[in-house]
Formats: sequence, C-alpha cells, structure tokens
Amino acid sequence: MMDTRQYHTIQLQLEREKNELLQEIGTLILRRKRAEQKFDYEVEVFCSRNKPIIEGSSALAGILIGDSFSAERMNKLEKEIKKLTEFIQTNEKMLERLKEKESTINSLYGESIVWKQKEKEKKEEKQLLDMKIMLRI
Repeated sequence: MMDTRQYHTIQLQLEREKNELLQEIGTLILRRKRAEQKFDYEVEVFCSRNKPIIEGSSALAGILIGDSFSAERMNKLEKEIKKLTEFIQTNEKMLERLKEKESTINSLYGESIVWKQKEKEKKEEKQLLDMKIMLRI
C-alpha cells in the first residue's frame, strides 16, 4: 500500500534526479559542441594550409610546421567527442529508466487508490447492510 505522502516523496525524489540528469546532459552537450567546434577549426586550419600544396602553387616552407596544427590535438579532440557522446547516451538511458520508474510508481499509486476506494465502498455497503438488519429487528 502506498499512501499519498510516500507517493509525493518518491515523486519529489524522482523529479530531483531527473533535473540533475537533465543538467548533466546539457553540460555534456555544451562540452561536446565546444570540442566539435575546436575539431572543425583544426580541420579547417589543416585544409587551408594544404590548399597551396594541393593546387600546385608555391608554398612557404614553414606553412605546415606551426603551433596552429597538431595531429595529436585532433586525435585528442576526436576521443573527447566520442567519450562525451557516450556519457550523453548513458545519461539519456538513465533518464529513460527514471521515467519508467515514475510511470511504475504512478501505476502503483493508481492501483492503491482504486483498492482503497473499493475497500471504502465495501465498508459502506457493510454499514448499510448492518443498518438495514438493525431496522428490521
């Protein structure tokens, strides 16, 4: 049996957990977006530096040897993006499980209310029957 106080306490806890997860997902999405922007910038720098070589025009000797491009940094950003995506998916799965818990709690509470209502009706019928019996005597 679940009473109203228990139901509201559980609902409050589930809402708190959902809000925390939503904030975490939002933060992770922002971090992933920043990492993707950095990665896109790195690709753009790399392509702009290779453009003179691809077109066959003359290139300065140090054009590809600079601090603005690093293959290691691109690999690191790719790994970071992948890891952030995995974290986001994990948190989304946790959010789905919380939603399932919430629907289960709602159905249990609904069943509890229906059961209490039936018990109340039975009690009222019994009292009515007792009153009828008393009136006949």
